[in-house]
Amino acid sequence: MHWLDFEALVGEYYRQKGFNVSQNLNQAPDGGVDIELRKDGELHLVQCKHWKARKVGVKVLRELYGVLLDRQADRMIVVTSGDFTADAISFANAKQFEFINGGKLLKMINETKQVSGNEIAHTPTKTQSPICPRCKSELVLRTAKQGKHRGSSFYGCSSFPNCRYIE
Repeated sequence: MHWLDFEALVGEYYRQKGFNVSQNLNQAPDGGVDIELRKDGELHLVQCKHWKARKVGVKVLRELYGVLLDRQADRMIVVTSGDFTADAISFANAKQFEFINGGKLLKMINETKQVSGNEIAHTPTKTQSPICPRCKSELVLRTAKQGKHRGSSFYGCSSFPNCRYIE
């Protein structure tokens, strides 16, 4: 799963749980916040780590704790496709962190698909389109029509054929 799909799915999960979700699905720096959640007067910040091979460590959490304090948020939710180190778990103890690791993430995905009935589409969940790093045009979601990736979704530059960037 592409990291943009990962963030979109997490946002959709919280949207279905009744949160007001604000997210920018693009490649611009996010300042430690991928998704803002608001519900019942509370602000929750979400950072997604789509890491397959490594665990989220204490250094990342220290940075996110600074963001949480700076933004005066009620909670920082860290979602990873992997897991967290023991030092990270120890650091977060008694702080406003919520951890969602790979196992919990699978449950979230299953709940989201059950409610929606199909794969989550990007268009309704994003507030700003991803931007092409080459020409700065908007990236659009497309489906491969031929080749070994036939039927798979990908982002392609809206200025095609002038720019042939894909991800």
